[in-house]
Amino acid sequence: MGSIFQRNAIDSQWILFRIHDRRFAIEAKIVKEILSIVPFNPSFLGGPGFFATFPLRGNLVYAFDLRYYWGEQAAPYSAQDNLLLLQNHIAIPIQEVLEISELDSLSNANDPSSNYHLVRMEMVYNEHVITLLDTESLLKISIETQTESSASNTKEKLHWFEVTTSLYTDIDKETLLRRKNAYERIETESESSSFVSLVVLESVNEKFCLPVEQILEFAEPGQITPIPGAKPELHGCMNLRGEVIPVLSLAALMGKPRKYSFAEGKVILVKDETFPIGILVDELLDIVNRRTSEKIMNSHNSKFNLETLSGSFIEASFPEQEGGHLNQLSLESIFTKAKSAL
Repeated sequence: MGSIFQRNAIDSQWILFRIHDRRFAIEAKIVKEILSIVPFNPSFLGGPGFFATFPLRGNLVYAFDLRYYWGEQAAPYSAQDNLLLLQNHIAIPIQEVLEISELDSLSNANDPSSNYHLVRMEMVYNEHVITLLDTESLLKISIETQTESSASNTKEKLHWFEVTTSLYTDIDKETLLRRKNAYERIETESESSSFVSLVVLESVNEKFCLPVEQILEFAEPGQITPIPGAKPELHGCMNLRGEVIPVLSLAALMGKPRKYSFAEGKVILVKDETFPIGILVDELLDIVNRRTSEKIMNSHNSKFNLETLSGSFIEASFPEQEGGHLNQLSLESIFTKAKSAL
């Protein structure tokens, strides 16, 4: 993106929007789409600001609340609220878009950057104080660049999620669900059938992947309680919003030692027709799109092969541009192993 962000003049179009009683502006060129708010799933990844995810046309989008990031009080969302989907694939909840304008005057501008990160300056526009968000800082925000989520801010994230979604009525929930389904239908049939979105993860020093559509949410392993006398594959259990969920170690399933200590790594929550489980991995690396035509229903260029304990958990693979293959895990095999370990 380079030097395009180095200019001093505000010479492009800006989207003016409202978050509660404050007005903000963001450069229109970094907003990929303006959405109506959709159902969220709680997430415990990333630093302050991140608190939820939602699927959008085969991709997993992270919700990032500016008020949470700035340490303000949580307040309930409305079914009439909106989302600004940015080019870096994070979504900012807002109340409404006010207008799109060219803010070409810096008169009455004040730079509050020492007090508010992500803010470029404040200015008076049409007799209102407008807070201009900093383009470069916003585009640098990601799960990877934020600080790791600890046990304490895991509670904060869950609290933020619960408060912000607390006032949805049954009618609101039906509206949000219909809206989610409508966004999914916007994607054409050809696009839907051509690509699959994959979460790339690491375990036992090798990369694997799972389709986004198979994942419920992500969590931190600090909430896991060990189970005395359990099989090595059963790492422990965790209480997630009142539901006790078994957590399996992917490394142990493959007969390998874990890379980190008991409370380190990431938990991927998945579900089959019967019950949810957590899969403990070493790292979450990326979300990528791959052509379905490239999917090969066997294991290639892996440290494991299909005859080994590890290889039996590999369903398919996708070729990588730099060489080698990205192996897709078989949830069916993992759930079969989970049932025998419980």
